[in-house]
Amino acid sequence: MNRQESLKSLTVLYVEDDEMTRSLVAQLLARWVGQLYLAEDGQQGLYLFTRHRPDMVVTDIQMPVLDGLKMARSIKELDRDTPVIVTTAFNDQAYFLEAIEVGIDRYLAKPIGADSLLQAISHAGKILLERRELQQFHERAEEDLKITLYLMKRMMRAKGLKDPALRFRVMPAERFSGDLVAAARSRDDSLFVMLADATGHGLPAAISLLPLVRVFYTMVEKGFALPTIVAEMNGVLKDYTPPERFVATLLARVDSPNRTLEVWNGGNPEALFVEEDGTVAERFPSLHPPLGILDAETFDPRTATACWTRPGQLLLCSDGLLEAENNAGEAFGQGGMLQALAAGGPSPFDSVLESVERHLDERPAHDDVSLIAVDCRQPPADESRS
Repeated sequence: MNRQESLKSLTVLYVEDDEMTRSLVAQLLARWVGQLYLAEDGQQGLYLFTRHRPDMVVTDIQMPVLDGLKMARSIKELDRDTPVIVTTAFNDQAYFLEAIEVGIDRYLAKPIGADSLLQAISHAGKILLERRELQQFHERAEEDLKITLYLMKRMMRAKGLKDPALRFRVMPAERFSGDLVAAARSRDDSLFVMLADATGHGLPAAISLLPLVRVFYTMVEKGFALPTIVAEMNGVLKDYTPPERFVATLLARVDSPNRTLEVWNGGNPEALFVEEDGTVAERFPSLHPPLGILDAETFDPRTATACWTRPGQLLLCSDGLLEAENNAGEAFGQGGMLQALAAGGPSPFDSVLESVERHLDERPAHDDVSLIAVDCRQPPADESRS
């Protein structure tokens, strides 16, 4: 858009009490701008501004009823971003100081040259249009954020996350969490759980998780085995996300009737099977790199398995939980987690969650913090699920 086109998109209020000056300048402005409003004093100018909200104001200072600076002050209080150009025949330092205080954008001395006035309006108009474009960009970006946030919330409200055997807590470091929890029952009533921690945090990390969710829920529903599911996830991330966008992922299958745990851990902190008294009975460390790094030929989908003899909880956490720092800059760490478990409490999940919250002491974490617990106990023989 050239200068002439940009000026034609502007609406301008011109305020001048001298009829001849007002008429001459109005003829010039009418050829340059899209819409022109004229006022003969500050009070009339303020009325026209509140009624029409023009893009820009050009005004004299010395006028009856209400002078230009008082009018400009009222306009800036209504909309501080409206450019105001002041014209005056006086060379009084007090006017300059007051103009600076009010926030006047340009100060022109009379008699006004056509080139000077056009340059002042063009400069103010350019800034105004750039500000508008930036505002429109922010509005579009905000709309995109709302849509993405809606999708992420829908995913986090999946039916499987309401399973009575599951408890979880996700504390985002930003508006969008780069951690994602997913859960679903398979056809044989095993509970599949996923904790995915994408590179970084915020919106870019959240977007990296979207392909995994669909694969997880679709394949669990269709009865695929855990190694097959994780291999498909890796292939999707490898094919459709940038190389630097990998996802630390832990998938677990809890088969309560057979007291069996199956875990694939790629890049997340070790999962723990903790008995009800706080004893760590099984550990599932990361044996694989995160998803999205290796190609299909080198990717290893093999899982680790274990059986429990006494009831407990399978605990999964993201590295943000272990890296959470207190006011002294000390990380919660694996030691903090084990200490919380050894101290006992209503359940392993409650013990760890309460301990890390005390450690943070309302201090925001630097990374997303996630904790999941799956109750592991053999159901009564006559128990059935709808």
